[in-house]
Amino acid sequence: MDGGSSDGSVEIIRKYSDRIDFWRSGDDRGQADAIYQGFERSSGDILGWLNSDDLLLPGCLEKVGSYFAKHPEIDCVVGGSILIDESGTSLGIVDGKPAFNLGTVQNFRKLLLWECGGFYQPASFWRRNAFFDEGGFDRELSFCFDYDMYLRLARRGPFGLIEDFLASFRVHSTSKTNTMSDVWRTERDAVLKQHGRNKVPALARYIIRRCYVLADSIRKKRLKSGLKSGRIVLPGASLN
Repeated sequence: MDGGSSDGSVEIIRKYSDRIDFWRSGDDRGQADAIYQGFERSSGDILGWLNSDDLLLPGCLEKVGSYFAKHPEIDCVVGGSILIDESGTSLGIVDGKPAFNLGTVQNFRKLLLWECGGFYQPASFWRRNAFFDEGGFDRELSFCFDYDMYLRLARRGPFGLIEDFLASFRVHSTSKTNTMSDVWRTERDAVLKQHGRNKVPALARYIIRRCYVLADSIRKKRLKSGLKSGRIVLPGASLN
């Protein structure tokens, strides 16, 4: 679902067109509308999307499919991500390992008060029926349509967690969040207000958020021991 790119994307898409059920390049009403229309054309029971600058890691879809098959009660699952830069190299090396997270168990309260802390969008997947039952995206939003969707899905029940690496999330200076931060903040505040965050006193919000951050830091220490023991294996630092 290409918005009329002139950066060579269309030529790459054409190269692989025999492996793609449908593609288009042209004007649309924005990212949320384009992705929504793509989901409408899809036939799978599990949905997720990949922006042009992010990557799925080897084995990702097999892990996701297996998880949903074993957990019919779960509507949405998240997993781990490696952070990469423009060139596809790890954004930072910590103790000789690429910068990463392994996702966190999510529920509505945590999503609302920690604002999607602990996972990245390309490492999230959900059931088709849950997405359309909840109305899909708010296609008037430019930035926070995924966050709004997560909150509505979380009202149905807690998310699942695949404690493994599913995607690479690319951080770069020309991303929408970096170049239009004022619009992003306005949308985020509107979404938070719509879902009731302002009903929680500011001091309580601060304390709860700090508790989530502390719990996550404790978990990261456990993850580091998993890395040292070989129980958790990081993909290579170069992920281009």
